[in-house]
Amino acid sequence: MRAYHAAFDGSLLPERRKPSKRQKANAGTLKWLCEAYFSSAEFKQLDPRTKRVRRNLLDALCRDYGPKPAKLNKSVSPKK
Repeated sequence: MRAYHAAFDGSLLPERRKPSKRQKANAGTLKWLCEAYFSSAEFKQLDPRTKRVRRNLLDALCRDYGPKPAKLNKSVSPKK
């Protein structure tokens, strides 16, 4: 019966961890560029669903390429 009362009053619940704060991206990286876009007025004016979809896509891209430089490689040109 003690276990029932302990569960009922919440004393058996696991401790909750505080969510980790995101580390600020280094300037000039893809992640930095995405963060700047997320804080822009243009992004903030989008429909909530559009914002969620874009953020999910860009966050997925940043997981793989976030720390890489966000500059265009001028030596690459489209094939004609």
